[in-house]
Formats: sequence, C-alpha cells, structure tokens
Amino acid sequence: GPNASPPSPTPAPRTFLVAATVRSPSDPRGRGTPMRRRPPSPVVNVRSAERRFLDEFLVMLADGFKMRKHGRRGGPKDRLVRLDGDMIVWTAVRPSFRLSERGGVKVAEVTEVRRTFAGRPRPSNVAEDRCLSLISKDRSVDLELPDNEVRELCHDGFSLLVKFGPPVTTSPSKAASTSTPSSGPDALVDFHTGGCDAPAV
Repeated sequence: GPNASPPSPTPAPRTFLVAATVRSPSDPRGRGTPMRRRPPSPVVNVRSAERRFLDEFLVMLADGFKMRKHGRRGGPKDRLVRLDGDMIVWTAVRPSFRLSERGGVKVAEVTEVRRTFAGRPRPSNVAEDRCLSLISKDRSVDLELPDNEVRELCHDGFSLLVKFGPPVTTSPSKAASTSTPSSGPDALVDFHTGGCDAPAV
C-alpha cells in the first residue's frame, strides 16, 4: 500500500526534531548548567575545599600508601608511608622488626613537596611523572609512586598537610603533652608560624 513505499524520507526530519528539542533552552535539564559555571566565591570556599580534600587524604594516609623509597644507601625499597601523630613515617611493607626499615620526618620540618627527586639524580628506569620529594632543612625523602594519578594525589595531599599541619587528635601522647606548659604551647606556636609563612591567597 501507500504506507510502505516512502519509508526513507520520514525518519530524517524526526531525528532532527528530537535533536532540536534536546538542545532547546526550555529543556529542564539544560537550564541547570549555567549555575554550575559560576566562579566560586572568595577564599573561604577554597580553604574549605582544601580542608575537605585534606580530610579525605588523611583517611587514605591512615591505611598507608605503598611507595618505593630511593634512599642514600642501597637500592630502592618498597615502603608503606603513613601519618603517625605529627610524623610522616615509612615502614617495611611486610611487618619487620629491623630498625633500618623504619624512618620518618616531622610534618613541621617539611618545607616543600616537589614533583621530582631532590636528593639524587633520577634513575633512568623511573618515570619523571611518578617522582615525589618531601624536602626538609636537613634532608629530602625521594619517593617513587605507582603512577602519575597517585603522585598528584600525594603531592596535593602532603602539600596541604604541610600547610595546615597534622590533626591535633591523632596521637594520644601528643594530647597529653599539651597539658605541660613547657612543651605544649611552644609546639603550637611553632606550628602556627609555620602555617602562616605560606602567602595568603
């Protein structure tokens, strides 16, 4: 019959109409997008976003990140890096009682977190986009991350940890020591001056 003969021309206008309605500004889904493009209001939002990111990073850091530490002596070694009180510590991935397999640096002593190896030339078999260095006055800790995504996460996380300082409640011994006037307030003053050195945004 007449219905069967012209099947080809009809679908084209229909699909065009569908496409046009999807793009149309009256579509409720399209209406929400301009709101999202508004720039965030001043520094407060940036700071709270940084805080939220740091909180999430600290949760991950509690379990530890597996990294390869390139030390001053011997070859690179796999280490579990985590936060213990006010220290960034690394231990052997498998439980070990050898003291040589443990180490750490105080968060307050870290002056910079850099996307490179600062203490030694980078070995040719280590990709540059997996390198991270925790730099303090006396030393630098050169770490190789599993991939670039984890390197970026750790760079931003450790940078914010250095900026804001470690959470006060992490270690019970630290909380106990704040009651004695000799160590507590001094430590707090140190931490605050360290945080204020960063230029205000």
